[in-house]
Amino acid sequence: MATHWTLIGVLAMAGLLPVPWATASPLRSAALSPAAAPRNPAPDTPTLSGRTSTGEPINLQALRGQVVLVMVWSTDCPVCLNKMPELRANLAGWHAQGFKVISINTDARPDALRSWEAARQVTVPTLQQWPSLWLHAPGFATSLPLDAPNTTGATHLPSIYVLDRTGKVRLHTTGRVPADVWDTIADLL
Repeated sequence: MATHWTLIGVLAMAGLLPVPWATASPLRSAALSPAAAPRNPAPDTPTLSGRTSTGEPINLQALRGQVVLVMVWSTDCPVCLNKMPELRANLAGWHAQGFKVISINTDARPDALRSWEAARQVTVPTLQQWPSLWLHAPGFATSLPLDAPNTTGATHLPSIYVLDRTGKVRLHTTGRVPADVWDTIADLL
């Protein structure tokens, strides 16, 4: 039995098995396995600017004073789509306390994002909507590492960044979104 757990540990450290505790960023946890350490860690105070899918300008600097969750996602990512109702509910619940969500879509073509946005406009209440940016749009720029592959070369989506009211990254996680993301946000609000 001990050999079984040793093998699981070795495979997890090599990045060949997903482990929930290995996705937390060193910004949240000092006890991070070497396999889980990001190749390009997020800058302390990242930049992000561009135009939303509806053409409105977004600049992360303008959101200082609020707690911001930035979600990097794709329309063909089941985990990303599964998290949307949870994001909407928390955005609506914490909106008055200065909580914002920004999503960055990584789809290769803008058509998938446009379709998703069109459906969202008619099915989701306004208070539960957030600005969406397309990674490949002209003028899009960020210092956040958006394509951080693990040791096997696979990219994990969604990728979540939580920024405090001063604009500093306080949490970064990839893959399935752990519950402590919401605890961190509640603490920052």
